[in-house]
Amino acid sequence: MRSPLLLICGLFLLLLGVPSFAHAQSAAPGATNPGPVNPGIAPLYEKHSDFGLDCITCHDENPPAKPVTTEICLSCHGSNDELADKSSDMGANNPHGSHIGPLDCGNCHNVHRPSVNYCAQCHASDLEVP
Repeated sequence: MRSPLLLICGLFLLLLGVPSFAHAQSAAPGATNPGPVNPGIAPLYEKHSDFGLDCITCHDENPPAKPVTTEICLSCHGSNDELADKSSDMGANNPHGSHIGPLDCGNCHNVHRPSVNYCAQCHASDLEVP
């Protein structure tokens, strides 16, 4: 009676471990895999996918293993000055026209976790960041 139960438990544990092992092996050696995109908490992913863009559009490798660089973002969205002009309706609170100079896009914008308002670290700001 114990033998079939042990066999079933062993197979169950094996099946649980295989997908986890396969997922862990999908990233490049030494890279941290941020995990799957959760559209419910990642509006930036939804905005890009609405335009038919997928992960490989911005990431250099498939599966993605490294964060997207600011240079890649700017290759589609324009220079920092162009971004500041596009968001100039925000007035003095324009994060793309920051008084500390150009920032890395990843300081605010994220795909694998909610984006953050980097400016709110020092300033009172209720800006919602995609």
